[in-house]
Amino acid sequence: MKFLFLHFWSRENITKRIIEETEGIMVHPNQEPAVMAGQGTIAMEVLNQVPLVDALVVPVGGGGMIAGIAITVKALRPTVKVYAAEPLNADDCYKSKLKGELTPNPCPPETIADGVKSSIGLNTWPVIRDLVDDVFTVTEDEIKYATQLVWERMKLLIEPTAAVGVAAVLSQHFQTISPEVKNICIVLSGGNVDLTSITWMKQAERPAPYQSVSV
Repeated sequence: MKFLFLHFWSRENITKRIIEETEGIMVHPNQEPAVMAGQGTIAMEVLNQVPLVDALVVPVGGGGMIAGIAITVKALRPTVKVYAAEPLNADDCYKSKLKGELTPNPCPPETIADGVKSSIGLNTWPVIRDLVDDVFTVTEDEIKYATQLVWERMKLLIEPTAAVGVAAVLSQHFQTISPEVKNICIVLSGGNVDLTSITWMKQAERPAPYQSVSV
């Protein structure tokens, strides 16, 4: 096992070198179909436990999780909506859907939600294009507030990446979706929190758009 503390943009080059040196096999964390299929079981669990669910909201980075979830949901319950949520600072999924073509981030994005810094890829884009109903972007302040809200009110130690979906549902933009969408499942995608890095906590003031939103 090798621990490489490098810029995430260079991971693939380092991985290729290690594969050549070790004759290993590359298992991509979000473009590998088997990984996507495994993540799709999240949707099976939701549909089994919450039969009346109207929509799932999923944070999106490379897109593996939302692709697996979207394939599963649309196969088993096509009327259920699948929404992507991503930071405004890393909005490649939103731009790709808007343009109708894969539009990766041109440079490494700066966001507190470091688990979704990766751009969607060649395998996940067609699924997102065809099966994801909409993409919601949220600001850094909205992510911070949503993270703190979940910590304080729900007593769940989620990471900021997981709070992206919560921030999306709390946003004014989300309030404009169909009124028929009432039962919403937000996928809280991780709890990798470095407690020494949360100096932003005191800065997590309630964003202005949230003032009129009932939770």
